[in-house]
Amino acid sequence: MNHVRPRLTELVYEYHELVECGTKVDYVTKKNVAVYRKATEEEKLMAENMQHIPNIE
Repeated sequence: MNHVRPRLTELVYEYHELVECGTKVDYVTKKNVAVYRKATEEEKLMAENMQHIPNIE
């Protein structure tokens, strides 16, 4: 883990600090990019607890 400068994937999946909230087209590259927002405390707790629930398929 990079504790000095965490990457977006680390902030989303490991620290649960960000949530992907949509996509937009980057006007420079003309590619679809993800848009993130800061996670609420409730979303952080849900994300941390979902790792403990077994996946039933």
